[in-house]
Amino acid sequence: MQRSKLVELLKKLSAVELRWFVEYARSPFFNKHERLIRLIDLFCEEAPLYEGEKLNRKNIFAALFPKEKYKEQKVNDLVSYSVRLLEEFIAYLNYNKYPLLQKHHLLTELRERESDKHFQSSLRELNSKLEAYPYRDEVYFQNKYLLEKEADLFFIKKESRQRDDSLQKKVDNLDLFYISVKLKNCCEMINRKNIVSSEYSPRMLDDILNYLKKNIHDFKDVPSVTIYYQVLLTLIESENEKNYAELKELLAKNTHRFSQEEARQMYDYAQNYCIKKINSGSTEYSIELFNLYKLLLEKKIIFEGNYLSQWDYKNIVSIGLRLEEYAWTKNFIENYKEKIVVEARENAYIYNLASLYYSKEDYNIALKLLQKVEFTDLFYHLGSKSMLLKIYYEMEETEPFYSLVDTFKMYLKRNRLISGYQNEVHFNLIKFSKKVFNLKIRLSQNKRSVGKKEIEKLKEKINGTKNITNLQWLKEKINELSL
Repeated sequence: MQRSKLVELLKKLSAVELRWFVEYARSPFFNKHERLIRLIDLFCEEAPLYEGEKLNRKNIFAALFPKEKYKEQKVNDLVSYSVRLLEEFIAYLNYNKYPLLQKHHLLTELRERESDKHFQSSLRELNSKLEAYPYRDEVYFQNKYLLEKEADLFFIKKESRQRDDSLQKKVDNLDLFYISVKLKNCCEMINRKNIVSSEYSPRMLDDILNYLKKNIHDFKDVPSVTIYYQVLLTLIESENEKNYAELKELLAKNTHRFSQEEARQMYDYAQNYCIKKINSGSTEYSIELFNLYKLLLEKKIIFEGNYLSQWDYKNIVSIGLRLEEYAWTKNFIENYKEKIVVEARENAYIYNLASLYYSKEDYNIALKLLQKVEFTDLFYHLGSKSMLLKIYYEMEETEPFYSLVDTFKMYLKRNRLISGYQNEVHFNLIKFSKKVFNLKIRLSQNKRSVGKKEIEKLKEKINGTKNITNLQWLKEKINELSL
């Protein structure tokens, strides 16, 4: 029974939810089947692993049907009923998460039962709750649409000859909900297409964009439209830098009107724009990206709950070091260490501190720190070995360098968890750094032993290879040999 659907679902419940499910199953309103309650009790006694012998089908049958001859179908039927009851319970948990949705269902029932006084009272209460809702996102407009829909149905049923605005409000909020969601999803379509080469068809997008270009002023107070519209422009008209400037201004003014999670997603688009510009040679966007990270830290948008992702921590350190903001980066590494989850904290701290000392050319300190990094994550293993390779290169530590080349190659060949792309970019780093190091050693021994043509030929090979990690560093090292 360990692989049954019932066990799989039970394992997804927390201890508190499991207790609630038992209470739910024992309630005669939801379940009147006594054997079903006993079956659920049997399973819950074996939580959280559900591996006890009691859960053998024959043992379950003996416990529930002690005077009957074994029939597997009876057990299967009870288990199926239990799964259905558990699915209803999980749906109930989800329903309880959305009090606004509950109010909409209440409105529908009150209207259909012609309880007019209570309907109007509940309508006013729901409207007040919506106006108190802190965000002006798709959830707000969806709920406003549903509210006005109920108000309009109530008006129709009354067959009143008086003027009522609910129909117009219903249509307006439907438009705002649809356009907001459509733009948001089209942004993700285009973004995902650029990342994973997937083909999507954002139907009617051109029509919506043409409409918004002519009427965008009408949406000046609807940031869920203006922001995603501006994001789309940065994606499809990336050469026009005014689009990014406008997006940044809109974000600065309006992200408080969205949840932290959605605000972060919006800023992700701005950051991706900067990264794309940097990769295309516009290095001035490094400062722009750095300032975005500082803003996200200041506004606490970057945090997931109370924690900072170890990868955001690393990215912030990387951009700070690229700009040679050593003092700021050192303070950041120290001050935000405690914001990383405990299990990843020490590794992230040591690795990024090593990156700082490497960038400042304090190679001995960087080496000592890297020796303390635990390779619990593939990134730290690959990153540490790459940094070690560069340190040995800079220090002209011949024997450690060549030894690392061999062990690094072996690690890439044997580790099946490394993706094909990661394997390729790191193998190319090893291959070309070894070739550059060979030339460097020969030059240090006898400058005449290396000709300019040999250096230029290697430079062409490096520039002509698409996938290399630490490519900028390699280019710098080969260029130094040309001097």
